[in-house]
Amino acid sequence: IERGLETCALCGDVMDMGYMEIVNPLEGFALELPYVALHYLAHGSFGASGDVHVNADMLPSVIDMVLTSAGHAHWLPVEGDADGDGLTDAEETALGFDPGNPDRDLDGTPDGPDLAMTLHDHIETLPGLNYGDPEPTDQVFYYNVLMYGTYDCLICGEQLNMGYMWIFNPIKGIDTRIDYYDHHFMGHGSFSTDRPDDYPRVDIAKLVDVLDLTVTGGGVPAPDHLIFSNTPNPFTGSTRISFSMPSTGEISVEVFDVAGRKVCDLYAGEAPAGRSEFLWDGRDASGRELASGVYFCKVRFGSMSISKKMLKIR
Repeated sequence: IERGLETCALCGDVMDMGYMEIVNPLEGFALELPYVALHYLAHGSFGASGDVHVNADMLPSVIDMVLTSAGHAHWLPVEGDADGDGLTDAEETALGFDPGNPDRDLDGTPDGPDLAMTLHDHIETLPGLNYGDPEPTDQVFYYNVLMYGTYDCLICGEQLNMGYMWIFNPIKGIDTRIDYYDHHFMGHGSFSTDRPDDYPRVDIAKLVDVLDLTVTGGGVPAPDHLIFSNTPNPFTGSTRISFSMPSTGEISVEVFDVAGRKVCDLYAGEAPAGRSEFLWDGRDASGRELASGVYFCKVRFGSMSISKKMLKIR
């Protein structure tokens, strides 16, 4: 609820100028729905406009996802996948996976989403350069190639630059590109996208080769260090914090403001080796919504500690 009123641009009805936040914890997603948009929905329209929210149009697929999805809305099926794990039989054979076993490490996540999210998180740890920056000669890195234009993900509505990450392996002398749109879907567990004509399926074998990773039948081995990312970043309602652990152990996940004050504890306890995820809704420990600005998420594991800058916008 906000302190103020908003008027529907069509019928003149007056309502609170605020919004409701619909949270789907299984998806790690929250949708801010202005009351004027709810008013339009009640009258059968996904387009909405008021004197505060001039353009409050909604994607039907995003509303359906936040209301109904059970945690794998971005997991898109692929042809030629006998065991239904998100990898084609040919891809599994090339990677050394068993095309008849959908979950080799028995962690409850099919091999395809497991591998996609792990590779996404690994890319997040690489040095990201802009043109003119000095290039490393002894490690994999990527260039940010930004374009003038964006696409909205048709599943979650996140706005994504039309550019790509140009990944180089200077030791092997090979490279590949991953579009930001593909990278977004990989972070949610899919090597395919909802815009296959614009963003075709990722060449997994080539990406693994450029990243110089050893992939086994159970996926990428647990890292020997802490891997940490958050998406989206910047974010509005909430952001999904994910990290990969080298081994099972006690961890703490905390959020601090730019002045170094702790605003909330997201988790403290044991976490398994491999990938874990948490959702931060942009609120402090008392449930109060925090102002827009820069925040830092810190993950501690034994003697390891890593921080990530997060930008909250409205």
